[in-house]
Amino acid sequence: AKGFDVACINFRGCSGELNRNIGGYHFGFTDDLKQLIIETNNDKRNGQKSPIFLSGFSLGANVVLKLLGELGDTAMELNIWGCAVTGAPFSCFKSNEYMLKSSFSQAVYIKAIVKSIRDKAIT
Repeated sequence: AKGFDVACINFRGCSGELNRNIGGYHFGFTDDLKQLIIETNNDKRNGQKSPIFLSGFSLGANVVLKLLGELGDTAMELNIWGCAVTGAPFSCFKSNEYMLKSSFSQAVYIKAIVKSIRDKAIT
């Protein structure tokens, strides 16, 4: 986007590279996003911090909202001006229940994620 610096993060193990760290991502894992925000704030250009707007989809949306809840008013000190999220699974139990009942999820998503986990475990 013209006039914007953009950064995107992939969850650990979801970027096409194996996660060689202890632990991976989950519904409540906000450490990587928080670290990116801190690093962005340390990269001051022309002596000014650029405003930060967060965006997330699905699990990414959940992570954005959870981080903002954790930060509270501190978000303003980190120069976060706003966020937009889509498809946040507010209840992981209900989301899981729905996915297990959905024939589409069974055929596409669950099959793919099980294969992905199996492949990573073998490597």
